[in-house]
Amino acid sequence: MTIRQLKEERAEVKETKVQIVNPDTQDFTVNYHNLPFTIRAGKTEEFGYDTAHHIKKHLAMRIAQKRTPGYISQEMLDSIYKEILTI
Repeated sequence: MTIRQLKEERAEVKETKVQIVNPDTQDFTVNYHNLPFTIRAGKTEEFGYDTAHHIKKHLAMRIAQKRTPGYISQEMLDSIYKEILTI
């Protein structure tokens, strides 16, 4: 695969839209590139790939901390990712 092909593939990925569900009972807001992004409790929102990845990480951490304060395992985060990503 050439560098040009890799760049084209990455551009396609960046244009991909990802849906995220907020399964929590509270609205969730996180900043990305100094812009706030909010997902209301129980609602689904669509974001660009990079933005969605950032939101996914932070939303999963908040949910994990609420469920089990203290140690958060990768397995727990992976389970939460399945709840919040609808792609």
